[in-house]
Amino acid sequence: MFDATCADCGDTCKVPFQPNSDKPVFCRNCFGDKKNAGGRDERNSPALQDKFEEINAKLDRILGLLSPVIPSQETEKPIKVATPPSSGGKKKTAVKKSPLLES
Repeated sequence: MFDATCADCGDTCKVPFQPNSDKPVFCRNCFGDKKNAGGRDERNSPALQDKFEEINAKLDRILGLLSPVIPSQETEKPIKVATPPSSGGKKKTAVKKSPLLES
């Protein structure tokens, strides 16, 4: 154990590592206070949950735009095609194949 001075309260304390001037050292009480201040309670705040839901909705929209839509034969609807007047002026129904399905 090494002697150190807490960067917050100035009390002397013992730490299990050799302190250097690069990082501040905190006593047990100050370290616990800092740990609890940024702990789980803050990460589960309603404001943060709203942000996550907003981001997830945007990602869902992006994924929907990037996902290819391939029509199947079952979902194709017939296309009405006008016929020449020689057949009595009646319209016939024809199904137009999608170029995606012809391969």
